Amino acid sequence: MRTGLRFSAWVLAVGVCTGAGADQQSDGDILLTLSPAAPALRIGDAVLVSVTSSHPLTTLEGQAFGRAMPFWPTTSQRQWNGLIGIDVGAGAGTYDLEVRATGLQGAAARATISLLVEGRRFETRQ
Repeated sequence: MRTGLRFSAWVLAVGVCTGAGADQQSDGDILLTLSPAAPALRIGDAVLVSVTSSHPLTTLEGQAFGRAMPFWPTTSQRQWNGLIGIDVGAGAGTYDLEVRATGLQGAAARATISLLVEGRRFETRQ
């Protein structure tokens, strides 16, 4: 059994109200759920990450392993996917994946999960 690998993270971010009136609504609180598709992450893998939002988003950006991670909406503006490669030069260890989202009315949300990456041996020709 593997320990230390978190497959989901729930983060509640307070929305930013852009209007002055009390009856004007922003996106409110945006809840983001992050889920790597792979059960185990290893050096050299490509990993699909799904993000589900409680509110429609206009943008979603991520950063992992020191690189930007692009996301694209799937069937709706609440479900986004991103793909990241774990470089063969990366060492085994724990790495953070951070995502930043913007809702339709300008509300912002941020979420971070830790990814535990296992080592892998690659055969080389001699």
